[in-house]
Amino acid sequence: SGPLAEVHDASPRDGAAGALFGFVGLPADARIGRADAVKTAARDQLVALFGPAAGAPAALWLQDWAIEPETATPADADPLDSHPAYRPAPALAGLWDDRLRFVVSEFAPEEGGFVEGAFAAAEAALRAL
Repeated sequence: SGPLAEVHDASPRDGAAGALFGFVGLPADARIGRADAVKTAARDQLVALFGPAAGAPAALWLQDWAIEPETATPADADPLDSHPAYRPAPALAGLWDDRLRFVVSEFAPEEGGFVEGAFAAAEAALRAL
């Protein structure tokens, strides 16, 4: 248990270093202004999952998009009651005579908003090309 709802391996292919990233599963109001506490709790969670070495990372970063004015609005502070139904935006279909494609999880034909959706979006773009 801990603040990370997901943890993923982000290590380089050559194995020169290990890297993990995760998504914090706390509502914005529970984490804003509490970065140090969230980091400590995440480190404790990683130690529980991966052992004592996870408690001494070379670096630990927290990027909270809810406090970035370029990526969030006050409405983003309200917790979701379900996963959003992401899908390709019809207004962007055929943009620039189909010379511009958005290959992101949120425009995926399936699994939008998830890592698997990013793969699905990439596969759809490759098929279209």
